[in-house]
Amino acid sequence: MIVPRRRCRAIFVLAALAACSSRVSPGAVSWRADAPVVAPAKSPPRAIGEGLLIVATDRDQAEIGGNYYYGVRRPYEIYGPDGRFVARVQNQGLRQGEEPESILLPPGRYVVTSMYGTVYRRVQVEIRSGAKTEVSEAELRQAAAVFPDTGK
Repeated sequence: MIVPRRRCRAIFVLAALAACSSRVSPGAVSWRADAPVVAPAKSPPRAIGEGLLIVATDRDQAEIGGNYYYGVRRPYEIYGPDGRFVARVQNQGLRQGEEPESILLPPGRYVVTSMYGTVYRRVQVEIRSGAKTEVSEAELRQAAAVFPDTGK
């Protein structure tokens, strides 16, 4: 009887893990020619290498060290223009996670997704060599929903 219980428990755990996955279909997060793009003003002259991305995501209240509460930034995901997953960023930089992290990325086009409030939103960004691309909280809050019927 122990073997069937272990097998049942293993199947339940694997199903629960699969249900918690935040991966979405590539079509939902691929580049859209008609959508707005957040980009730096311009690259510095003769810039080479990677560019910087800073995303000011929504915040969650977290108690850190007793009676101190901080507005900790929510994580976000980065997808390539074809909708392929690139990275997940925890986004908890300085000041106990209240400041967003700065991420280095190769030049190119990316789609950034994150929960804002209760809606999973998407912002298209362009990264240029040696330049800083910043997505503000307002841009993310007003961005299109990944699943349009939930962005009301």
